[in-house]
Amino acid sequence: MGAGGEYGLIVSNAALQWVPGHAERFRDWVDGLAPGGTFAFQVPGNFGAPSHALMRQLAGSPRWRTRLAGVLRHDAAVLRPEAYLEHLTALGCTVDAWETTYIHLLTGKTRSSTGSGARVCAPS
Repeated sequence: MGAGGEYGLIVSNAALQWVPGHAERFRDWVDGLAPGGTFAFQVPGNFGAPSHALMRQLAGSPRWRTRLAGVLRHDAAVLRPEAYLEHLTALGCTVDAWETTYIHLLTGKTRSSTGSGARVCAPS
């Protein structure tokens, strides 16, 4: 695909969830592609995961509500994979899309202090 733009490859990795309405920008990025170019992106699909649900619950608790208001992203920050497929095929793109869930096995005595919880709950 490409509408005569100059880029052979446009990549975004785990960033579009921070751009409100990012799917509406796809046309601009696709138009920036040279003929035969590729637009590749990845967004997290873990907003419904137990770890993230627990973080939202904690952030909404009386102790943290004021300090963490609006900090955590919710599942509306990304679309369903099917919605991305619809947006891109409507632009004339040939789409190769998939969804993957990675399982992180945490071992050892410190397993509860590693992983996403440690990154999210670290003091600033």
